[in-house]
Amino acid sequence: PDLSSDTNLSGPISSSTDAYIETGTFTALTGTQYASMGLSKLEEMLIFASARSLKVYPELKFTGWTNPAIDTMLALLDKYNYLNDRCMIQAVDTDLLEYIRSKNNDVLIAAAQQGDFAFAQPKIDLMEALGNGAIVWNHTDLLDDPETFFPYCFDRGVRIVAFTVRNAKLADDLKRLGCNGIIVDSILRSNP
Repeated sequence: PDLSSDTNLSGPISSSTDAYIETGTFTALTGTQYASMGLSKLEEMLIFASARSLKVYPELKFTGWTNPAIDTMLALLDKYNYLNDRCMIQAVDTDLLEYIRSKNNDVLIAAAQQGDFAFAQPKIDLMEALGNGAIVWNHTDLLDDPETFFPYCFDRGVRIVAFTVRNAKLADDLKRLGCNGIIVDSILRSNP
């Protein structure tokens, strides 16, 4: 929500002009060959992804989303033919997911959290009720209670995506259990 957390800019993104945002760079890239790479807007990313037949994964991480902002995002996704199986929209705030579902019945939506099954169950039930839903859940929690998480989700038609997996063996274990997706932050290579 605030540009100062990841960029050389400051202030809330919601009140920043396009011209100001276009001058920004990511602070994590300082000193790398990508240091001068600017910030990309959603539409630029959708053009890039669509030209390469890539799927997209908008993650509504912060609070403060307004219905008009979500409508704008959905309009962009629709413009580039992403309100279908080429997209999964994730949020921690399930009210956002309910609003998205009220606007579109086709796009995959996902409740993201971590915690034990008792905490997950209402989220899973909501994803079933909203339809075409998933949970994006901490892999440790899933592996702590696979005999409950996986059958419960499968019986309700709710997909399971595990985050953030940094070990190839864990990724293989999750795939064997039936995970529909695995979020990683690096390339995982299995040992021979």
